[in-house]
Order: sequence, then C-alpha cells, then structure tokens
Amino acid sequence: MQNPSCRGLTLIPILAGLFFSPSWSLPSSHAQQDGKDAEIERLRKENAVLQDLVKKLQQKVLQMEQEQAKIKKVHVEAEIRAKTIQRRNESLMERLRELELALAPKKADPLKGNDFPPAKPNPPPTKVNGLIEKVDPKDESLVVINVGPNAGLAKDHTLEVYRLKPAPKYLGMIRIIELSQHKAVGRMIMRAGTPVAMLEVGDSVASSLNALGEPKKKE
Repeated sequence: MQNPSCRGLTLIPILAGLFFSPSWSLPSSHAQQDGKDAEIERLRKENAVLQDLVKKLQQKVLQMEQEQAKIKKVHVEAEIRAKTIQRRNESLMERLRELELALAPKKADPLKGNDFPPAKPNPPPTKVNGLIEKVDPKDESLVVINVGPNAGLAKDHTLEVYRLKPAPKYLGMIRIIELSQHKAVGRMIMRAGTPVAMLEVGDSVASSLNALGEPKKKE
C-alpha cells in the first residue's frame, strides 16, 4: 500500500501544472485581441465619416466653381450688351442729327430771303465758339453746329458765321431753331436781294464778332 504522504507529494506537480499551464493565459490573449478589433472597427468608422466629409466638401467646391463660372458668363454677356447698346445709341444719335436737319421747319424760301422775324442779333449771354459740322445738302442755309445748350445756347439765339481760311471772311448770321444736348440746328439769316453765302463744314460760329476765338473742335 502506498504511503498517504507520498500521494500528497504526487499531487503537487499535477496541481502546479494546472495553474501554470499555457491554457490559463488564453483569456488574457482573447481580451487583447478583442480590444484591437474594437479599435480597428472604430478607426474604420472614423475613416468612413472623414471620407464622407471630404466628398461633401469636394461637391461644395465644385458647386462654387460652377456658380463662379455662371457669374463670369453673366458679367461677360452684360459687357457685350452694354457695348452693343452704346454703339446702337451712337448710331441713333447720328440718325437723330440727320432727322433734325431733314425735319427742321423751313420758314421761308432761301432764294427770297428769310428775314422774318427781322434779322436782329440775339446772341447768347455767354461767349460761344463752335464749328459747323454738317450742312443740309437739300437746303444749304440749314446747318448743324457742335455746340448746344451745354454752351449756353437756346432757341432763337443768333451766332455770327465766319471763315478763317484761305483768308478771313465774314459769312453772315445763323439763328438757332432746334437743339439737342451738345448740338444745335441753325438757319442762315438772309435778306431778300442779298447774295447767299455758301456755308461749309468747318466754318466757325461765335456769339459775336468781338468774341472770336479758338472754335470748339468736335470731340
């Protein structure tokens, strides 16, 4: 029969093997792995959120670029329209000046004189110097000058007409019959039996012969 004390000594190595067996370390290893898996999953979710945010920001930038392109296009179109309108306005102003000449009232037959009302000087209150820039081909007593209300002219004012080249020559007097902002239509005042002076583009006009000076050139 085996001694009981010997049996006790035999059990010690067995119990020690149980406590120090590698199988007892598995629970700790599993916990560490679970923690790593959880961290990986958290990072994946965080990365997905960041990618979604980047995508939204890229879409926002694209939208802003498209809006900026539309604004630029509208700006360019507005500039083109403005230039077109400006050219159209200049054309209409030129046409208006032509109509002013064509439609200006003809108060008398130039060949019989048009001294009604009497050809009494009625100069503007301010000094005026200008140039004839157009002569009506159908009525050479009717002219357009390059000064208007901006220079102090009003309807029925009179201006003296003269020519400097090739030699200084007094041509007569015109009476203002129509006005636009920077232009005026004048008619040569002629008396019956008096030779008609032929007016030309470039002839000078002045408020009086005492106010002769450098004519205002066309801008």
